[in-house]
Amino acid sequence: MLLLDAIRVTSTIFLRGEIEAMLPLAGLQPRVDWLRLRSSTFWSGLMGATLAGCGWPVLVEGLKLDPLGLGAVLVGGVGLVCASVALATVRKTEFAQLVTDAGVPALLIARARRGVGDFDEFVEQVHQQIRVCKGLN
Repeated sequence: MLLLDAIRVTSTIFLRGEIEAMLPLAGLQPRVDWLRLRSSTFWSGLMGATLAGCGWPVLVEGLKLDPLGLGAVLVGGVGLVCASVALATVRKTEFAQLVTDAGVPALLIARARRGVGDFDEFVEQVHQQIRVCKGLN
């Protein structure tokens, strides 16, 4: 929630906890940095699919197991699940990053999905409010 002199941040960290903080706008630089990052889930899924993709031929060709036997099917199934996870999370997430006057990143605002909500307008409102708090407007 954007206030006149601060921004109130509430967030949850999946299965780990919740964050509630007040960040004074006067301590932030009047600029917005943009980040586009892939989820660590994408990289985990890609790594799992790669390992399973390398492991299945080793089981079938190297160890002469039946391609439709239990071991090969389990490794292939894990590979397909991992590939599905990687495909589901392939899109990069866009973040607006606000930095303190000391140059330390203080707040990341994530775009949920394109076309949902007023992300760009909210980030611009925060930017303008920081300028107002610093007396730059």
